[in-house]
Amino acid sequence: MNIRKIRSMTLTLCGIVFMLSSNSSYAVDMAVLQEQCADIGFKMRTPANGTCVLRLMKGVKAEEKAVAAQQQAYANQQAAQAVQAQQAAALQQQQTQLYDLQRRSVAAQEQAAQAQAEGAADERRSRSLKLMNQGLDRMTGTGAYAPKPSTSFSCYRNGNYTTCN
Repeated sequence: MNIRKIRSMTLTLCGIVFMLSSNSSYAVDMAVLQEQCADIGFKMRTPANGTCVLRLMKGVKAEEKAVAAQQQAYANQQAAQAVQAQQAAALQQQQTQLYDLQRRSVAAQEQAAQAQAEGAADERRSRSLKLMNQGLDRMTGTGAYAPKPSTSFSCYRNGNYTTCN
């Protein structure tokens, strides 16, 4: 054999061994690739068959990269959908909390308005009672409207009788 053929076969064989030894998601069987090259028309255990096997392995590597890229794209899409779902859930929770706060605020405002109205009604009742008591005092002459006792009095004598005021 000539040295060029031996070098070519050695290089081809080294390339095949290197490609097979690399981490591959597909377990590429060397015999399967050699048979495929033989089916194409390359004789088994020839440098042309070795070159064919190398080219097929390159195609497998390219296919592996494409599959890996598709898997990564799918994983990215799933991650994006998960983030979107989390954001939607967080937004829904915030909207629920906001609605609850608004409902509580309205209830507190209604309660304050009711308390103010009750306070105003109590104030009116209190003033009415005071006015009624003043009127009663005036009518009976008691309380602030009672006649003040006189500190001075005068007496008149009329015959046998003395009258004092």
